[in-house]
Amino acid sequence: MEHDKDVVEFKAYEQGLQLVKIDDVQQHRMQNDLLTWNNDTGLSLNNGDDGLSLVKPAPSFRFKQLDNDTDLNHSPTERQKQEHMDYLIKSSRRQMSLRLHQGRVELAGCGDEYGYDDFNILPGAKSQSHSSSDEVVHFLGPAEDIKTLFKMPYSHNRVSLAIHRVGNTLVVDGDIDEKDLPKGFDACNEVLQINHSQPKSSESYLPSSPSLYENFIYQSTQTMTPHSTPAVSETQGQLSPDVKSRSTIQNKDKRQFPNVIPTFERTFKWTFHDMKMILGSDVQLFSNKDHPAVSLKLHDMDKDMSLCTALDYYLDNVIANIPELAICLHSKGYVRGYQLIQTRDIPFLNGASQPLFDIQDVNMNATMLLKFLQQNCSEANGTYWLMLSQGKQRKWKYMMAMLCYRFASRAARLITSTMETPTLQFRLRLRQRELLATCLDLLEEIRRDESRSKARDSICATVAEQMADTYLREIGLGLTSSEKIDALVKAKQHLTHSIRVLEDCHSEHVRERDGKALPDVEDSTNDEEDDVGSFVEEEILRLKLKHSTTCMHLATVYMETEMHNKMLSAMHDSCMFIPASVIPNPKHPMSMVNEKSFFQQIVEDLDFGGVASTKTPKSVLKSCVNMEECRACILETIGDVASIMNHEDASICQSLFTTFSIVSGEIIPEEFYGDVLEKTFREFQSLHNYSKPLGATLRERLLNLAFFSYLRALDPQVNAELILMKKLGNTCNELGKYFLLSKDLSRAYLWFEGGSLIFNAVEDDVNVAMLYANLANLHKVMADKDPRNAQNHYNKAISLCQEAQILLKHCKASVELHNKVNGELALTYLVWAVNLSTKEHDNSSLVLEKFNKALNIYVEVGDKRQIAATHYQMATYYSHRVTNGSVKQRLELARRHYEKSLDYFGSVEVGKTFVIIHVELAHLYASSNKVQDIEHAVLVILNTYDVFKKIHELPSSEQDALIALAPNILIKLQGYLMQIIRATSSKAMQSKTVMFKEMYRETIYKTDEPLSQILLALRNLYR
Repeated sequence: MEHDKDVVEFKAYEQGLQLVKIDDVQQHRMQNDLLTWNNDTGLSLNNGDDGLSLVKPAPSFRFKQLDNDTDLNHSPTERQKQEHMDYLIKSSRRQMSLRLHQGRVELAGCGDEYGYDDFNILPGAKSQSHSSSDEVVHFLGPAEDIKTLFKMPYSHNRVSLAIHRVGNTLVVDGDIDEKDLPKGFDACNEVLQINHSQPKSSESYLPSSPSLYENFIYQSTQTMTPHSTPAVSETQGQLSPDVKSRSTIQNKDKRQFPNVIPTFERTFKWTFHDMKMILGSDVQLFSNKDHPAVSLKLHDMDKDMSLCTALDYYLDNVIANIPELAICLHSKGYVRGYQLIQTRDIPFLNGASQPLFDIQDVNMNATMLLKFLQQNCSEANGTYWLMLSQGKQRKWKYMMAMLCYRFASRAARLITSTMETPTLQFRLRLRQRELLATCLDLLEEIRRDESRSKARDSICATVAEQMADTYLREIGLGLTSSEKIDALVKAKQHLTHSIRVLEDCHSEHVRERDGKALPDVEDSTNDEEDDVGSFVEEEILRLKLKHSTTCMHLATVYMETEMHNKMLSAMHDSCMFIPASVIPNPKHPMSMVNEKSFFQQIVEDLDFGGVASTKTPKSVLKSCVNMEECRACILETIGDVASIMNHEDASICQSLFTTFSIVSGEIIPEEFYGDVLEKTFREFQSLHNYSKPLGATLRERLLNLAFFSYLRALDPQVNAELILMKKLGNTCNELGKYFLLSKDLSRAYLWFEGGSLIFNAVEDDVNVAMLYANLANLHKVMADKDPRNAQNHYNKAISLCQEAQILLKHCKASVELHNKVNGELALTYLVWAVNLSTKEHDNSSLVLEKFNKALNIYVEVGDKRQIAATHYQMATYYSHRVTNGSVKQRLELARRHYEKSLDYFGSVEVGKTFVIIHVELAHLYASSNKVQDIEHAVLVILNTYDVFKKIHELPSSEQDALIALAPNILIKLQGYLMQIIRATSSKAMQSKTVMFKEMYRETIYKTDEPLSQILLALRNLYR
């Protein structure tokens, strides 16, 4: 199996965890089996075949619940206690022997040749008298020693274990005496024995003294002890014959075989993730009538439950597959009650909402350590000494933190290569974040537990920044607004933490440097120390800039979701690190703009020669190189918010104005500025009086705020000046449209013209052309307001549109933009023609020239609606110009144009315009005074029935217009019918007179009914 390179590269001696090779025994190399990983169980109870299982079921000892105030200080005699404990409990830290016998590995140092019934063979060995398996075992040893490995990250106590490599199996061989290292395998009986004297470990996870615990077990089970009482006989009868016979055999063998260590109470097969283990355990299983399987512990309620104690309880139950834990609480040796909890709830023994330990963290830490042992204890038949000095928990935490950081970095590299598999990429990103979070937690624990270290502080700051980056990279991945907010808030928190840590690190560095400085030496610091200080300062600045851009983006997202108060808070956070020294005195005061020279001065002050060739890189978050750029970005964000903000809350708008005043340097007294703007914003509420919004309405104030925000962002000039100038010009356009809508034509013209000057300064021909088109439209409006100068306005409008066409051709603009400008030019000709046609003494040829120019441009553009509208205007012109001398000719021309306009309004937009055209066309037919033409006019009116029938399907504005037209249409119908009735003198027409009279009566007597019903009745009467 190919092992993880990151684990292979791990060097334990760098972290304070020492692994020393003690001895090699090169008798023969055992054949290595192919490793096959089994199912992953981890730290949890599992009753399945592949999980945790008992190799041999062990008896459970019945116990009774002691009454409150039972005295545990009273001890039985030594003989009674010894006899009792022989059946119930053995040493809390059992050592073991490793035996090579006929090519197999034996656990517990006693086999069937000694008459033992519970002899166990390591899977993979062959024996004539015992069944074997080809299953690979990775770890073998006492459960107590395996638990020691699990608890190492959480304990300050000394650890000293022997590790043997036997084939593919690592044998964890208990505590060893550092002064008397084992020499290897015994040549005579092939038994390796380590530390038979079993010196007591300095670490104990039993919260009560051993004597109290023995008294507690004695009294809880004393009715079942093997004394002369009947209760003892009954209990002993419950034990298996194996247990009863074993005591006799062991007592005999202690004399015959002094090198044989007594076997464990139970042996377990345990699969921990992909590692298979065989563990020997002396943990007793107790039961009563209500609880068939429970472990029994004693705890002093006057002491807090420690993490290691709770973890010890948890591991005992998990390894032994015991579902419940019963804790007897005592105070000064007197029983105070019991606490019964499920094994899965042991991490919450402290009663708090947060567990004493995280099972996933225990899983990860143990997995990495066990993998480390597998990688480094690799010499066949080799013996190793694993040692951790007392108080080295911090180094262990540091080791774990660095491993997490290494794996997170590796995951980050893999993320970039999984673009085509989004699901895998998402999982890798989550895994990277989890590893960085664990690394950060461990480093923070180290920082809290010991004196400061600049190296660890810098690492902690780096990890915090990378943690923030994992959230920032998600922003452009199609997240919802709430997900973006959550990611940006977390990124901001980690960046703030990184900044604070580095600031503390820099302060410590400065104190150390100044402390070493000599008063009579000008420069007592060496270059290296200065380089370190400069580097830290640069890192702090970079992080502050990233923090500001993150907060600005967060403010924008808050704005999009209309969370205005949070938007302002995020905007203030973006300003907190900006020094007051970068706030300049504004060159252009925030005042009413009344002259074109204002914009000319802006263009002159801001020299943009050649800037149009600069391209701003596209990215989710902006990148700033200094605090001046950061300030400009904040002002730009204020301008963006003001441009799109549509909020009637005056307090929110006032807060936005005050924020602008602080960042831009607008009339805020100098005494309110501290070293950084964070201090200024503490006085935020008191600064409202110094902020004076500009404009009559809220919309005007916000647009003025946007304009001056972009303008102040350009002073001093920054790298983003091109985009800022474009936003400045766009705000001019918006202000022009606002004043145009407000009928303030002179100010609208000023802002449109100012915008064109700004866009022209950055050689943005497209936007210059668009503003010229807006100016052309404004000239048309001014022509309508000023009829005397109408011709000059129309000529200027046409000239502006033609200049816009030239600019668009020069910059090779899109067809869509060309069509917009051409449409504006055509509309200018059309409006001019309509204006000329309304005069009493018009020049017919000039009017038709303008109409035809407009029509030709619309045909070129392909705007069918405007083509139809132009035909309608031409038809109206011809119909109004009908005289006695040219009735037939003009009638025919008008009719043709009406019919061409109906090609569109009769099929695409069937509504108000359709009805108006029919009414005017009917009037045109009726103007000839011929009965046939008047009858045709009636039929044209009746053709509008389909529109009135479906009036409820039209927009409300169309419905209102048609309802207003209905009475006039009915009157026209009555007049046309009366004309027909009066004109029918011939015999041929007299036959229709009755029909027209019936139709006339219908229009007279049913005036209160909807017009659609009247039209339907008339259509039915017409034959």
